[in-house]
Amino acid sequence: MAELQSAAALSADDQLELALALDERGRAEDAATHYAAAAQGNIGAAELRLGAMTEVGRGVSQSYEEARSHYERAVALGVAEANLRLGMLYLEGWGVKADPAAAEQHIARAAEAGYVPAQKILSDMFFTGVAVKKDLNQALAWAEKAGAKRDPEAFTRIGLVRQAAVKLPQDLQLAREWYQLAAEQDYTRGMLAMAATFLRPNADKASIEIGLRWLDLAAEGGSRSAAFYRAGAWLRAGPATSAADSAKARALLEQAAIAGEPSALEVLQLETADRPLAAAFAYVMRVPFEERYVQRLARTAPPLTAGTRVPQPIKIVSPLYPPALRLQGMEGNVLVTFVVDPTGRVRDAHAIKCTHPGFAEAAEIAVAQWRFAPGVKKGRVVFAQLAVPVEFKLTDVAKTGRGSRSNAREQAVADEQ
Repeated sequence: MAELQSAAALSADDQLELALALDERGRAEDAATHYAAAAQGNIGAAELRLGAMTEVGRGVSQSYEEARSHYERAVALGVAEANLRLGMLYLEGWGVKADPAAAEQHIARAAEAGYVPAQKILSDMFFTGVAVKKDLNQALAWAEKAGAKRDPEAFTRIGLVRQAAVKLPQDLQLAREWYQLAAEQDYTRGMLAMAATFLRPNADKASIEIGLRWLDLAAEGGSRSAAFYRAGAWLRAGPATSAADSAKARALLEQAAIAGEPSALEVLQLETADRPLAAAFAYVMRVPFEERYVQRLARTAPPLTAGTRVPQPIKIVSPLYPPALRLQGMEGNVLVTFVVDPTGRVRDAHAIKCTHPGFAEAAEIAVAQWRFAPGVKKGRVVFAQLAVPVEFKLTDVAKTGRGSRSNAREQAVADEQ
């Protein structure tokens, strides 16, 4: 890199190489400068990188419109991936009028060019009916194209379509064969999907044992969801759970929590607050997240002291996961500030930090619908400034096309005005 930086005049290819090296070292602003120089030399990869940086505001000012321009130039220069990124913008209406048909067209172009991520996303779109009419035959066809490249996620998708299809031959064993192919590449979501085929309602003892072994394998491979659900299996006896089984469950919950599973962390926190581990797990599984969130903050709320109290949430709304970000398997975090007025309504919800502006928009819309018991200062109801982090996480199964969840985490900070 030093040799490149010292060169008097760099070719467009050298500019790209230098930009990539700077980007890898976290020097986003410097990298953007050299990507721009490479782009002037008609390097499509540089246009693509500039588009991605501009889309999220990394190293450059955030602008969907500018990102779209970079992606369009990359497409003109023959970069298939840029079609996928353009499709995501049209899907959400970021920097362009929302157009599902244009979204599908751009993503299909990338898929037809052999770009595996686009093939998997197109399969997911047809599987879930996002921007297109649900079509399990199309979902299977595109998953099989990606599977031809030995992609383990594609293998899992093929299994999911085979398992879920009602108009295709229903063959559970065939689905398991595809999950097996994914598992052979140490793909834990394939293992988790395999476990689900055995852990079905009214399953016999032998099937349950096989399913639990697959959960063990997925948990050993690092799946936070598998660790969480395997812990639940150890706790299935409820109050009669043995000390040994509770210890195994606790270890798995700690593993899941460290890996970023919020439900596991919540179970452990509830146990610390003197609730038996099995009861804590059952509560988290039974009670909706929004209700648990309000109850948790109510339990930990400081008492009214000297006539002063910070606002307490009485209703929260979880944000909708932006489809374009879910399809790409992206997770994220947003910090939202807002004012609670004397009636308990939210005003001026505004994201001040986010990993992607699409998450920011979704978080702001959700937080604006929250309701509070208003803040009190010296016996008077007052306006109060709060900040709350909102976390977007996909379940392991969601990343293979089944669904998603988002969590608004606690840690609200109040400052009376």
